[in-house]
Amino acid sequence: MDTRADFYVYALLREDGVPFYIGKGRGGRVRQHQAHRERTGESSKSREVDRVMNLLGHLPTQIVWSGLTETEALAREQEAIICLGRTTSAPPGPLTNKSIGGHRGPLGYRIPWAVRKRMSDAQMRPEVALRKSRALRATYAKPDVRENLIAARRKTFADPEMRAKLDASRIQAFSRPGVSERRKSRAAEALTRPEIRAKISAGVSRFSRTSCGRASRTHAANVRWAAYRARIATLLWITAA
Repeated sequence: MDTRADFYVYALLREDGVPFYIGKGRGGRVRQHQAHRERTGESSKSREVDRVMNLLGHLPTQIVWSGLTETEALAREQEAIICLGRTTSAPPGPLTNKSIGGHRGPLGYRIPWAVRKRMSDAQMRPEVALRKSRALRATYAKPDVRENLIAARRKTFADPEMRAKLDASRIQAFSRPGVSERRKSRAAEALTRPEIRAKISAGVSRFSRTSCGRASRTHAANVRWAAYRARIATLLWITAA
């Protein structure tokens, strides 16, 4: 059980402000429902996410509690779900949650490790990964989705407090023993594979043909030329001296 107090409990809201899903998470978990909305389109929650986003163009969310440990977040999540009620409970409530949450608490549903392992292995199968990749590409190819994601990202990075939190989170993640070394070794191992190098080369080529890529090349050329002029000026000054 993670003891760091960086968990929160959040709500996904309908267009009228009524919550339809309660969850707990950390970092960018609350934003993943909008980014990955087509991964599991058969659940009631996913259908409601699609409906609200098609209606509003974005998914309203609200952080209900923050600064919690995982144990506290699980307890608060379960408390909120029981208080508001699910569509399948008696009497019915507005939430589409499949369970009462708090899956590590005494009243919640705990998924056995063997089942979780099978679920994880299933997600790693090539055909499943390909299906996910295609669904994500189809989602990001929609102009309205891309505009919403870009606007949300700009809004996030424009907030000094949020940027400070993101920077602190990155520093904390990379300061863990062995994390930086593992990332470097994985990157080095990946670069030895021809298919990875081909993908990187193709991605760089596609980017270089975009307006952003051309602007980046222009900026890099200007930086190199400024450095070159500085070296020439230094050389002339030394010669003159």
